[in-house]
Amino acid sequence: MRSLINFFSKNSQIIFFFLIFYGLSITIFLEEINKILIDLELRIFEIYRVLIILFSLAFFFTMRKKINLNIISIILISFIFIFNALFGKDIEFDTTIDKFYHILKFDDEHFFLNNKIKFIIINLFNITLPLIVLSFCKGLNFEIQKFKLSSFILGNIFLYLISFLMIYKFIFSKFGYILFDYTPVFNELNNIDHFLDQNGKKVNINTNITFVNVHSLLLILDIYFVLLIDRFFLNKESINIKNILNIFLIIFCFILSNTSVHFLICFISFTIYLFYFNKNVKYYFVFFITIFFIIFLLFQNIFHSPLFELFDLNLNKLFLPFKSTEPGSFAFSIYIRMLHIKFFLFHSTNLDILIGNNIFVQNIYTYPHNLFVDIFICSGFIGLLLFVFIFIRLLFFLKNKININNFFFLNIFIQSFIFSNLSGFFFTNIIFNIALAACFCFFKENASAIIKNS
Repeated sequence: MRSLINFFSKNSQIIFFFLIFYGLSITIFLEEINKILIDLELRIFEIYRVLIILFSLAFFFTMRKKINLNIISIILISFIFIFNALFGKDIEFDTTIDKFYHILKFDDEHFFLNNKIKFIIINLFNITLPLIVLSFCKGLNFEIQKFKLSSFILGNIFLYLISFLMIYKFIFSKFGYILFDYTPVFNELNNIDHFLDQNGKKVNINTNITFVNVHSLLLILDIYFVLLIDRFFLNKESINIKNILNIFLIIFCFILSNTSVHFLICFISFTIYLFYFNKNVKYYFVFFITIFFIIFLLFQNIFHSPLFELFDLNLNKLFLPFKSTEPGSFAFSIYIRMLHIKFFLFHSTNLDILIGNNIFVQNIYTYPHNLFVDIFICSGFIGLLLFVFIFIRLLFFLKNKININNFFFLNIFIQSFIFSNLSGFFFTNIIFNIALAACFCFFKENASAIIKNS
């Protein structure tokens, strides 16, 4: 028992960052397995959040301490959000969500309002608390290379686990009705309309692949992709068959999950490495992967046509103008996010531009889904100016402190930044907030010491 305690005490900082960067993906994967096998109330997400609290405290009591004003600025934005959520003026609109989002059907119109306490708790204990810890961090007690090596091993394991999960989901969604001995009933277009059980009773089965949260599940693969190309660009090892196959396996998971944002994230990460290292591309697989990215983005979602339909003899619909209001397409995802921004910025009647509003109200079904709009609505110009200040400070750090060792963490931050502009709520986005703060730890600012641990 004592050796176990000593291990956690010695490695509390590296475990902390593992929880932040990979914990959400692992938690969602475990929840998927739970639903497949037993579907018990295991409270996996609660365990994940409690672990962040415990290792944040362990981090605090085992580190040397200095004040970091940049991270404190991030904390102030969260404090304004919490104040508005509890005591701020409720935001109001000149129209209802039913009239504004007339193309959508809401399963629960009060979803966002019902999660007010949950979101405040996540922000307070899983974002603000870790940020407070990092704001006093003088230095880290582990080597970056050790973290990257451990991350590579973890990413390699979960690539295979998630791949098996994807294959299972695909097979079950397409052929699972055979296992239950359900009879498919086809419509006039020869597509499955519904199913009949052994008694001839109509059964509704979703033939689409569904996940607890597919985007958060795949975040670990985004980072693992960076680790793979990091090894290539740093010449840690030559290009081998295994790494090439792993890259294609990542692509395979993205295709089965029918998501484009992760393709975009990985493509941008690869491009950043190309520009930073100014490396001559001598390997054909690099060119092939780049072309594959472009093909996928063009056909998978923008035109609402899965890639395998390229081989369909009926190609007419590939050339039809894509419908921005057709759910499931990349164009629709951009369209609906623009609607969110328009609703919050141009239909609010009492927006407090100085410190923001409380957005946990009845006439909202979701958040803006864009970190800049999130910050402005929930903390006003004060929060937005603080965020701009943080970004300017970060650019200064990147100019003077970036090197080949911490370049990996910069890519994690860029990935989370891209994702935060397309999905997620800034004030519950653990990965982005901590990745932003971590940049100031890994790029080391000279701050005044207030306490020095022995």
